[in-house]
Amino acid sequence: MVLEKKQVTLIVSILLLAIPLTFATPSLVITPETLNVTQTVGETQTYTIELHNNGTTDINNLSFTPVSGYTFTPITLLTVGQKLTINVVATINTVVNNLVTSIVSYSYITSQPSNPVTYTIQVNDTGFMPNLQTLKDGDTIIWENIDNKTHVISSVSGETFTYTIASNSTATKTFNTIGINVYIDDDTFQVGQLDVLDNSEQIVVQNPLLNVNFNLKQVINSTISNIDLILFNHNIDMEWDESVESAVSIKNNANIDLLNVNLSDSLQWFNFTQTMFNISSGNTEVVTFDIFPSITLSSETNKTYNNTVTMTSNNGIALNQTMEIFIEYSNNVSLFSGDVDEQIQNLIGNGTIEDLKELLAILEGYNNNTNETNIVYLQANDTIEVGVLKQQLKDFLETYGIDSGELHRVFNVVSVNDEYLKGLNASNELMASEIADLNERQKKIDERSFALSAVIIMALFLVGGTFLLKKYVYNKDKNPLTPQEGTFDEED
Repeated sequence: MVLEKKQVTLIVSILLLAIPLTFATPSLVITPETLNVTQTVGETQTYTIELHNNGTTDINNLSFTPVSGYTFTPITLLTVGQKLTINVVATINTVVNNLVTSIVSYSYITSQPSNPVTYTIQVNDTGFMPNLQTLKDGDTIIWENIDNKTHVISSVSGETFTYTIASNSTATKTFNTIGINVYIDDDTFQVGQLDVLDNSEQIVVQNPLLNVNFNLKQVINSTISNIDLILFNHNIDMEWDESVESAVSIKNNANIDLLNVNLSDSLQWFNFTQTMFNISSGNTEVVTFDIFPSITLSSETNKTYNNTVTMTSNNGIALNQTMEIFIEYSNNVSLFSGDVDEQIQNLIGNGTIEDLKELLAILEGYNNNTNETNIVYLQANDTIEVGVLKQQLKDFLETYGIDSGELHRVFNVVSVNDEYLKGLNASNELMASEIADLNERQKKIDERSFALSAVIIMALFLVGGTFLLKKYVYNKDKNPLTPQEGTFDEED
């Protein structure tokens, strides 16, 4: 059946569909825009926020840029108009009070123009080949007359056009209006149709200009106070050059972990085996340490030192414990600083009573302007208590007539400092005289003691001999012996 041109126009008008073009506009709203995060260091808390897609296209692959200590729920799809509540989990391990921002990005579907395309439609007595062609706005149609006669084609609906195409010739038109275009061959009444579509393509894009800033107001406090710090030893006696091992225990009685625990000591004598560690809730950590005293002078020995152990952490209060460390006396000459006279070194090193007497003479040889504070402390050997040594020396020297009041310079010291020793060389002659005088005095006392002992012994001998002689004479006068009384008869 052959249709009239008017009939074709009516049919096409009834079937004609308008294809609207809409542009996607994404819009993300986060409530609240700023989340208040208030908690304790090391504590884990969960907060909620609402996401709302207030745009005209779906939101895909929504994500938050990382922020230290936070975990955000990723979202794969948020449809148009959808509201969604998600969790934000916070575990902050440091004390902070600041504002941080996470950038929320997402992708969405949009369109972009496609590249123009050219299509060819052949014309002959049997019609158009093809008679139905789909294209996009901006595409071009070429009609090619392959018949041996001229054909006239004209539009029925859509864009208006009329072309007379001679045999083996062409006609060209670019379509820029979306819609259905129906045309007809005026000679053969054959109908052709061109469906012009939107030339945009659906693509997934991510536009940084549409990102949303999500703020986090952090108030993270350090409030863990339920912690026990215990020293295994509070009092230690040791030598200056030895190493002693001890330990400290830390118990976390809180319901959250104690983070980045650090131990230090005020004298810096302790070498801790652990630093910067965590202690889980309810657990106890024992940390051992070696004690290495930093002693360089003899005057620093025979003393008690208070060394304070301090525990700090990211989320706990600071705690302190004090250890008393007594450093036993040492007269090791390697502990002396500066140049010390060899004679003084030897005397202090021997530490005998005779040496102390000689040292006293040397010390008394200095002029009276010497400041007593220049003398630090003198003790003989570790086996002799200072008090015992003082009394022994006092008694010994008083026996030889040396005033004990002169001894106070000796008994408050272990070494003589450099300033005190400077006058040693200048006083050698006087010191030698004092030493010789003491030796001569002791020699005379020894000689007197020997002579006195000899006189006493001789006196005792004479007294004893006289007594025995008198007794013998007395007994003879009272009971004289006769020969008759002194012999016996053999017959008896």
